[in-house]
Amino acid sequence: MILKDLIEYAETHFRAEEAIMRECGYQDLSAQENAHRHYTIEVRRFITRINENWFNFPDDLFVFLKSWWQEHIIKMDKKYSPFLGQLKEPDKIHQAAMDNLRLIL
Repeated sequence: MILKDLIEYAETHFRAEEAIMRECGYQDLSAQENAHRHYTIEVRRFITRINENWFNFPDDLFVFLKSWWQEHIIKMDKKYSPFLGQLKEPDKIHQAAMDNLRLIL
């Protein structure tokens, strides 16, 4: 099921992203961790809705994912980009990105 794959990908991505933020000394890491937990919980709720044949599932999922992309990825994640220059090992960013790409493919 695509949503189960989405959760697995997201959890791997979140761990890598949070490790990078931790290493950079990003001050708002706890807000990111909370947002990541919320995302995972919500996707699991959608899986439950599918199993229960929830009528509005596709529309609800679209609204949730659109909001996640607009609010979290575009706004919240962008806030930590200035901290990436503080990485002791900049290659970690590249490696995490490549690991995430392999999971998608």
